Amino acid sequence: AGSSRIFEVPGAYYDIQAFDCSLNLVAEEFFLDLNDSQVYTVTG
Repeated sequence: AGSSRIFEVPGAYYDIQAFDCSLNLVAEEFFLDLNDSQVYTVTG
């Protein structure tokens, strides 16, 4: 369910997956993989 897009940037990978019950854009989760794994969540 939902859509997932993978972006590759110098030294980092971004995994964005955002959807609700109706598969609508509700949140974006950014996974940054450099030295440590950090998760950023933005709701709109």
